[in-house]
Amino acid sequence: MSALEDRDVQLYLESLRNALRGLPTDEQDDILQEIGAHIRDRAESSDFSLPAVLRALGKPEEIANQYREGAILDHARASISPVRLLHALWIFARRGLWGVFALLFAVFGYLASTGLIITALVKLAFPAHVGLWLGANHFLLGFTSSPPPYATEKLGAWYTPVAGVTGFLLLSLTILGSRSLLGHMHQWRNGTFRSEGPVPVSSIGNQQ
Repeated sequence: MSALEDRDVQLYLESLRNALRGLPTDEQDDILQEIGAHIRDRAESSDFSLPAVLRALGKPEEIANQYREGAILDHARASISPVRLLHALWIFARRGLWGVFALLFAVFGYLASTGLIITALVKLAFPAHVGLWLGANHFLLGFTSSPPPYATEKLGAWYTPVAGVTGFLLLSLTILGSRSLLGHMHQWRNGTFRSEGPVPVSSIGNQQ
């Protein structure tokens, strides 16, 4: 590789580092080392020119977004934070129906479990307005300002432990399910990144 080509590589990597701002410095260094090795390996091959390699690699901002999303996904998979999990699922929801279904699963799980836990606590303060009412044409679960007159509240004081335990179990299932879905998405992302990622050989050959 000539001095001029080496300068072009350094300029590209500097642009990539700027685009990676916000990630830990050690992660930036690893990414730059990986991308730099890809560029030099391809450029030093007699089949690929440096301009073709850089064109196939894409803009530094695009590569940075791939790695940034990967970092969000990796952190979410090791977290129980609803914010992190929903953020990671939102990223994949923008890519297709599989991600949309995963996001809807998590949103429903968090809303339902939170509702059960909150009403379990509210039952202690307003026992007549929280419960499970069943009647001929009535079904009501949770809080109501006016209990239905033609329905019977079935759980009574048991509502608090039943709703509380069910809510925590549903919350745990939502967290574990979301992390499992993100794990499958992680495998899909890695497969896509390897097959389409940093320097796709077929696209380089077409751009020379």
